[in-house]
Amino acid sequence: MTDMSHHLIPTLIISGFLGAGKTTLLRELIPGLEAASINPVVILNDYQNAKVDASTLRGEGRTVTPINGNCVCCDSLSELVDTMGALTDRPGQILLIEANGTSDPASLLQHLLFRPELLKRFYPILQVTCVHASRWQKRLWNNELERLQVRTASHLIMTHSDSASEARKQKVLDQIAGLSPRASWSSAEALCEELVHLATAVGPVFTAMPQGSHVGNHHEHHELSHAFVAEQFDLPPRVSKERLLHWVAALPDEILRVKGVARFFETPDTDFVFERTDDHKWGPTAFALKQPSTVPPCVVLIGVRLDSDGIRASLSALTD
Repeated sequence: MTDMSHHLIPTLIISGFLGAGKTTLLRELIPGLEAASINPVVILNDYQNAKVDASTLRGEGRTVTPINGNCVCCDSLSELVDTMGALTDRPGQILLIEANGTSDPASLLQHLLFRPELLKRFYPILQVTCVHASRWQKRLWNNELERLQVRTASHLIMTHSDSASEARKQKVLDQIAGLSPRASWSSAEALCEELVHLATAVGPVFTAMPQGSHVGNHHEHHELSHAFVAEQFDLPPRVSKERLLHWVAALPDEILRVKGVARFFETPDTDFVFERTDDHKWGPTAFALKQPSTVPPCVVLIGVRLDSDGIRASLSALTD
């Protein structure tokens, strides 16, 4: 019997490979929840750029906690559990946990579902996996990790679908049906409505996790995520936007994700977040922040092998 001495906090784990659209989904969910008078509490886990994403999500009255580290299912698990335990008990809350792009959510679910002290407060626990329509299963040696990320999902959202043909999208649907047959395909709007219902429901709400999900063999596959390396490099106080984005675009393919904060000579009083994913044929992007960033100008690179000295030398050319 679930202990009702605490308000139950529905919890959503947001999973998906690097660049699949997890933070974009958060940006879509948060305003919808707030419009329904629900308080979204956000925990962001990423290699070294969790603070960068947190700075783009913070707003008046929002609780956004960044957790740096390889993943919340192992290296940063204790920090995640401590952060969850420290949350103030009040009605109308939703916990949104964005796992980093190379996490195995099966292990995280296993840790959370087998901790009675957490289930007394955080229930039901759902998992949505963002699936990049055109990049699904084109991750080379990371394809198995991407499959793991959909196997335990209770919900799935197809992202970047505008750039994929109907035949490609159907192929993705067919492949995932065999991996996660009981997961529900959803949208940001529909998922938000479901979360609002859970947060406002009277009494405990029980939502069954998919039966037969792959929740074991963590150590068999999780070394895939631990093969990734992340490193942060400082940027000058101001740089040329054109030169910075050109530098980002020219980084080698071994670098799967680029994200950072910068100020440009062209707009010296505005902070920008810039990024590039492994699907970088469209080039890097940059968008202005409405509020000043709490993170100084920097760039975080994620890849299998990083040539730190070479990267540092090429960055110095930005100030020449």
